[in-house]
Amino acid sequence: MPGKLSLKLRFVHKVLWNKYYVDELYDFIIVRPVMWTATNILVAVTDGQIIEGIVNGIPRRIAAFGEQIRKVQSGNLQHYAIGMCVGFFAILTLIMIIFTK
Repeated sequence: MPGKLSLKLRFVHKVLWNKYYVDELYDFIIVRPVMWTATNILVAVTDGQIIEGIVNGIPRRIAAFGEQIRKVQSGNLQHYAIGMCVGFFAILTLIMIIFTK
């Protein structure tokens, strides 16, 4: 009997079998736009630009800073000693200027 009834009322059976197509409608109206937005906008902006910028940008800047500092270092101990003496006398001079006023 159910088989005969489903053949006789095909359209009604199909609509009821698919639960009034509520899931398909929800998928089309809500799920697909949200997934598209998440994939194409949120992931592209947050992951592609912000997170990748931080993850790759910080080490790149540290490497650039290291390259600049490397130029200052000569490995010659006499240059380091002269630099320390000049810095010591500069600080001593500033202290004397500040406390003699």
